[in-house]
Amino acid sequence: MKDALPESRGLSPTARTSLPTATPRPPFHLRRVLPFLALVLFVRVTVGILLNYPDYFPPNFDSDFLLGRQSYFFGSYE
Repeated sequence: MKDALPESRGLSPTARTSLPTATPRPPFHLRRVLPFLALVLFVRVTVGILLNYPDYFPPNFDSDFLLGRQSYFFGSYE
């Protein structure tokens, strides 16, 4: 009777551990949801940045970021 262990086929114990193994794949629904969540996060961050632009164009020197920086602006931006 033949033994089913790798040693019986001439493989050493270290060769047994280096045999390729199947890498588990995430479930199908997870692969479909993650790109959608990444898109939602990207849109949320972009909208959050764009909502702050009214403080900069034209400059609102009463906003926290531009408070006391009026001397840095000159020309048509002033």
